[in-house]
Amino acid sequence: MNRLLLLTLGWLTSVICASQLPAQTDPMHQLNGHLASLQAQINDLRYRLDSPGYSELAEPGCGYQAGSGSCGQGCGCCCRCQSGFTAGYDYVYIRPRFLEAYDIQVTNPFSRTSNLLPLDFGYSHSPRVFLAWKSGRGPGIRAQYWQYEDSTARSFVSGPETFATTQVAAVFPATVAAIGGDRLSVENELRTQTMDLEGTWDLSVSNMEVSGHLGVRYAEINQQRLATVVGTFPQQLDFTRNFNGLGFVGGAETRRSIGRSGLALLIKGGGSVVHGDKTVNRTLTGIYPPALPDPLPAPPVVRLEDAKETTLIGEIAIGIELRKRLGHCNWSGRVMYENRVWTGPSTPVLGIIGFEGWSVGLGTTF
Repeated sequence: MNRLLLLTLGWLTSVICASQLPAQTDPMHQLNGHLASLQAQINDLRYRLDSPGYSELAEPGCGYQAGSGSCGQGCGCCCRCQSGFTAGYDYVYIRPRFLEAYDIQVTNPFSRTSNLLPLDFGYSHSPRVFLAWKSGRGPGIRAQYWQYEDSTARSFVSGPETFATTQVAAVFPATVAAIGGDRLSVENELRTQTMDLEGTWDLSVSNMEVSGHLGVRYAEINQQRLATVVGTFPQQLDFTRNFNGLGFVGGAETRRSIGRSGLALLIKGGGSVVHGDKTVNRTLTGIYPPALPDPLPAPPVVRLEDAKETTLIGEIAIGIELRKRLGHCNWSGRVMYENRVWTGPSTPVLGIIGFEGWSVGLGTTF
């Protein structure tokens, strides 16, 4: 009886152990499974390499699905679909350009010729900073600030055969002149700033990233021109013009990857319509040389206060951007050639100001 019981227990044990052994499968079936797994990994890697912003794609496990705009679980810092902040600074090396505006006019009455000396603003540094936040689904918000400020100074000593004049044509024309050895000095100052608060939306089109933005802008421009004549006939002409206002701003930027290097071609464009108030003050003092005909006898003081005006601002830039992951966050560096134009601000002579130059920027996502 005991022997029969032991035989029965042995048989049951062998059956249970056999059921726990791995099932024998066909070798070709195993090979096909491995090949399918490798193909899936290759497809995933190919998608990441061909996607815009390759250098900032997620580590394995991000779970971003092409075309779906959705993120999976476990997105790390470098997942492009993750919500987060971006901050940056641009060193903008730029100069203003004016439409047919001149600084000093030098006239030789004997040869009946005049030489116009243009405004000589050079390139100068103007900082630009921004802070942005974006969600993992495309929309976001961005604040940006840009400021420019520069000045020039020039003087000319009149001779026995020449005399120098300068004028402002805004509101009411006025002129000062140096003659017979008198010195004419002219100082110009230009200050501008813009502050933007915009909503943004990011999307991918083929292998290109596109970001649109729309929001509000505060813009301000301040100009001053001070002309002084020292000598026999002292004179002074002081002209200031200030404009500030609020309006809409909008635009877009595109980023197209260049191979697999992390470099990309970056193009930005936009514009704004700003409605605001303008104030102009012009003061003229001194004795105009009696030997010269006064072109327009002008009142000594002219003011224009709270004039309602509209200024149009256009902007375009093109350059190269490099994105890399360092540490736990993404970093980007860019070099851009920039152009912008302000219509209607009215220089002392005519009314369009342009800016052109280069910018070097650095940004980080955290």
